Parts: sequence; structure tokens; C-alpha cells
Amino acid sequence: SRDALDRLGGQNTHAITMNNNKDLLCISAPFDKLTTLSTGFVYFFIKGTDSNGNEIWTEDQTKTIKGGDEPNVAGFGYLVKISNDKLFVGHSYPGLVFTHNNVTYNNCGKIYYYKINGDNTVTRKDIIVQGVHQNNALFGFNMAVDTDGNIYINCPTYDDKGIIFGYSVTTTFE
Repeated sequence: SRDALDRLGGQNTHAITMNNNKDLLCISAPFDKLTTLSTGFVYFFIKGTDSNGNEIWTEDQTKTIKGGDEPNVAGFGYLVKISNDKLFVGHSYPGLVFTHNNVTYNNCGKIYYYKINGDNTVTRKDIIVQGVHQNNALFGFNMAVDTDGNIYINCPTYDDKGIIFGYSVTTTFE
């Protein structure tokens, strides 16, 4: 298994986030491949100590999350954010085309919402897509999470001006 410094040194590393307890670290690599398919991954590292009492971060390969639902589409993990027991993974990249509830989105992106369980495993809870459909808006290109359970998702090219969508995770997705 790799340690966090090995992963951080990788050319495909893009985003990093840590939980509030500072014992779980997630590092994304949106252009990593599974065989020959570009999918993207989020890698989990658990804080521990070595035999000399030094702090170390060790990859827990049983928790790795691989790319979204679209085969051969890079960009899963373009962003990662943790807030309390919630993990958000962005899948936004130019060229991303997907269908959700019978609507086709082009260059829009989406956010995967996971619950972090007590043992640091994750369970996928929902997929968040742009509230008002518009192609080429790059939904989920960036986002912010506050401690009250609200998320703010950027669409930098929406209506050629950009827009930020706000959601209450507690009331909207749970």
C-alpha cells in the first residue's frame, strides 16, 4: 500500500480534503485509469503511527471509490470535500456527457454525495445535478461546504456569467 506522500506526488493528483477528526484524508485523481479506461478515483488514507511512534498516513484500498456511472469519462474526483460525516465528489470536466432522469447533460458535471460511516467506510447517498439544466455550464467545477450542512456549487460558465447553486444537504438529501 502507498502512503499519502506517494499519492500526493502523483501526476494525476488533483484535490485533497480531510475530515474534522483529522484522521481521514481523501485524495482524488480524476485522470487515473482502470485498465485503459479513464475514470478517476478517490483514495482514502487513515492516520496512524509507526513502530517508532511517528505519525503516518496509510492508504486503505478497501475504501477506494472509482469513477462515476459513465464509462471512459475522466473527471471523477475533480473536487473532493468533507464536512462532518459527508463526502462530496465532483465529476465535472469538459466533454462530460451523461443522462440523469432521462435528461442528457453536456459539459455539465455532477456531485456525488456519500455518507461517511463511523468506521470511515462510505455509502453513496445521492447524485446532485444542476437545478436548472443548461449545457456547457460545468456544474460542480468547484464547490464549498459549510459546517451547517449547506453546499454551494459553482457553474462557472452558466449563461456566460456563472452561477452558484445552494443546497441544504440535511433537508434536501437525507
